[in-house]
Amino acid sequence: MLPIFELVIDEESDGVNLVSFVGEPAIKANWVAFSDIDEELLKIQKEVMLSDYPEAAVNNAKRAIKHKEENGSSCGTQVGWIRARQIANKESFDEAMIKRIFSFLSRAKTYDQGKYVDENGSEICGSIMYDAWGGDAMKTWAERKLNQFESERKGQKMSSQEHLFQIESEEKRIVSGPILLADFPIIRADENGEPYFVVLKADTIEKTAQKFFKNSNHLGTNKNHNKQELVDGVYMFESYIIDREMGKNPPSHLDDMVKDGSWFGSYKIENEQIWEEVKQGKFNGFSIEGFYNMKPMNFAEQVSEDQELIDILSEIESMLNKIIKS
Repeated sequence: MLPIFELVIDEESDGVNLVSFVGEPAIKANWVAFSDIDEELLKIQKEVMLSDYPEAAVNNAKRAIKHKEENGSSCGTQVGWIRARQIANKESFDEAMIKRIFSFLSRAKTYDQGKYVDENGSEICGSIMYDAWGGDAMKTWAERKLNQFESERKGQKMSSQEHLFQIESEEKRIVSGPILLADFPIIRADENGEPYFVVLKADTIEKTAQKFFKNSNHLGTNKNHNKQELVDGVYMFESYIIDREMGKNPPSHLDDMVKDGSWFGSYKIENEQIWEEVKQGKFNGFSIEGFYNMKPMNFAEQVSEDQELIDILSEIESMLNKIIKS
């Protein structure tokens, strides 16, 4: 397993000093401005995101598989059950496969009755196979991914972490989006090109946000991390940490992939030039600047509470090894 470090903040470390408006809000800039990083590593990170479909989709597939195993179901094809096991095992899918999944689910939705057996005790194959392919949760995820791919082709830069902000109000000139995502593995490369991972935990993000406002860092920003391009008339006026029990939810299109403890914010743009550049697509998201301490994480101690994170990291490392060997 590649090394993984938790980014931590204390009295000596600054945390976030500034949130920059950037044209390409990539994962590499999720906690500090980086200009040099191997493009292949970012490609690996993007590939892993093609397995970020929600647990509801995984559970649907597992439920259909359990029904087949317990009842000897004759529903579906061999291909359909292969797909079910891929989803149940959280395997990655490329764009072509996601298109096939979305196409199937869009057609199969008509035959889904929400139950596997009718009043006469006969199997409802439409419902079983709809779940086998991930059901509603998978259909929603696949549609979102396909829209993302299409946006990329149109030149609208999308990060693999969906780190873009949205224009919340053109009249009010407000943009909103994620600042930091909790428990999201970010792949980095050291000065020798050796890859490793960094992760921000919820408590660190909370301390970061508090220190950010305590030091009045919400009152300014720059363009693409250029210290010579500080801008006036742009400031953060709204900020919240995701806490679903408290009713602090992420935007609906990010709900399945954003964990509690993630930090979202909104900026008011009074600067005429910056607002025009946002509308033109020159700036698409937030990227933070700051300093953290790095603490090595002990995998053996993390498995029980962060198994999903470990699985993601293992998948990234596997892909990286294939690239190195080739």
